[in-house]
Amino acid sequence: METVNSIILFIHVLCGGFALVTGLLAILLRTRIKIHKPIGFIFYCAMTGVFLSSIYLAILKMHLFFFLVGFFTYHAALTGYRALNYKQLHLGQKVLWVDWWIEYVAGTINIGLVVLAALIFLKYKSSDAFIPLVFGLLGLNNVIRNLKNFKTKAVQKSYWLQKHIGNMCGSYIGTVTAFIVNMNKYWDLPNLVVWLGPTLIVAPIIFMEIRKLKKGRVA
Repeated sequence: METVNSIILFIHVLCGGFALVTGLLAILLRTRIKIHKPIGFIFYCAMTGVFLSSIYLAILKMHLFFFLVGFFTYHAALTGYRALNYKQLHLGQKVLWVDWWIEYVAGTINIGLVVLAALIFLKYKSSDAFIPLVFGLLGLNNVIRNLKNFKTKAVQKSYWLQKHIGNMCGSYIGTVTAFIVNMNKYWDLPNLVVWLGPTLIVAPIIFMEIRKLKKGRVA
């Protein structure tokens, strides 16, 4: 059993390393489509490996927060990748049932993060409760916006690109955050800084990038 656990941990670290490198390359080469696409796909595969191994390790260690965060981060990567399938959504393209269920599961996970935040605060009166609270609220906002766009006919033509950029970059923030959290044993920074710092720094940049794509309310 120890051998299996060691192999899973190795896979987790390896996939995390690939995600860090390929995610950055995909961002830097975003305008060179022929190179961006295969690198982006490798990043998505690496994130899938990170997700599966992290869920296994979270269950092994009985760590509820890591379990929920694993789903939270992968939801961004998964929906960012699947957004490429919905370039015609503004023309009435039908949303597949699997994408509805992805959002329902993600919504449940994010509600779980909010509930966990409340439990941490009530039990420990700790500011660390803000970590799952922020993640949960951000995730719920993402889910609600996705479901709204699935249902409404007033979808922007660039919806798929907005979701692809926003969610893929969001999942990369999760990768960077995981790296910083693991390295914090050498830095000893406050938990709020290492867990929320990357989001607070990078999220506004992503927001401004997406705003450039919004040329009108509907196509």
